Amino acid sequence: KMDMDSFLNAALVSHRIWQSLESLEPKFVQYIELKRALRKYIDEHKNDKWTPYPKSWKDTAEYLAYVKKRMIEGGYYDSASNYSDSMKLVRALRKFQKAHKLTEDGQVGKEMVRALKLQPEDLVRQIELNLERWRTESPPKEKAYVWLNIPGFNMRVAEADTLVLDSRIICGDTKHPTPLLTSKIQNILVYPYWNVPYKIATEEILPRIKWDTAYLRKNRFDVLNHKNEVLDYTKINFKKYNKSNFPYKFRQAIGVDNSLGVMKFNFYNKWDVYIHDTNARKLFGRTVRAMSHGCMRLEKYFEFATFLIRDDSLNYKPDSLLAYIERQEQKKINLKKPISLYVKYFTAEVVEGKLELYPDIYAKDEELKKLLYGD
Repeated sequence: KMDMDSFLNAALVSHRIWQSLESLEPKFVQYIELKRALRKYIDEHKNDKWTPYPKSWKDTAEYLAYVKKRMIEGGYYDSASNYSDSMKLVRALRKFQKAHKLTEDGQVGKEMVRALKLQPEDLVRQIELNLERWRTESPPKEKAYVWLNIPGFNMRVAEADTLVLDSRIICGDTKHPTPLLTSKIQNILVYPYWNVPYKIATEEILPRIKWDTAYLRKNRFDVLNHKNEVLDYTKINFKKYNKSNFPYKFRQAIGVDNSLGVMKFNFYNKWDVYIHDTNARKLFGRTVRAMSHGCMRLEKYFEFATFLIRDDSLNYKPDSLLAYIERQEQKKINLKKPISLYVKYFTAEVVEGKLELYPDIYAKDEELKKLLYGD
């Protein structure tokens, strides 16, 4: 641990205060690239001032005039195109939404309004907050690791400083946020059961059963007792139970229609979350993908699993995973080399030389801003 009193005293004596403070900055590439991107952003937008979001408006026409003006200011509105005025505006809104990582529906919703209220200095502050995060973080030192960034809805796998996999993810919604954590992925489960958490069982599934008596059959759920014995649920009167007295457990059968999909990646953590495939892969097509109960759904689950068993050819051939899936065979694969997993939260990062800014879905930027600046 550094003795700051001695460090600052030496800086004063040598008249090298600024140089000494600069020497404390992180030296790793993620921080350096983001700091460079900050300087570039400030230089490009130093004279920009976007029309402030109106506090009120007399009618829809006035409000749409403001929105159009903002789209023109940002360079999203193509006035030279042959589309109608309304379609030009919709196309501009979609461009704006794409740039701000929002759902590209061409409508002015809550998230769009939040983005419209931002000024260049707000985005500068956003980058600064992420630089501050890096000052208290250290990049992975392992040869191979998994880096999952929640606001970017993205998981990257690196080996020997090379990106080997880049996949979209779905993470927890605002009511069930995915926890930030560091762990090691220990094993893969092919064709997992879904053992439904008690809260989901009593607050979501139980009400559906009361509404639709065929729900369990249609979704291939078993009902288990406290000994994990499968019961004949047709003989259970579910209407007499609620979340305070429900004595059973739900378990969804293995298969491609299982909520966890065909593969689950396990790692130790106190929240009982994990990475898994999904039976609703169309959701990866959405821009904003905060919609799970906290677990992380992975689009490229098969490619990821193939990478994880790459060094264990003695036990698993390249086509082993595909064989398990085709046979619908449940199989637990203990990794020869568990891989480090980092689940982090950065709303600004540089990807392939380009600055990417993401929505603050869990309001962690707001928390950090209050802590650092008091606003």
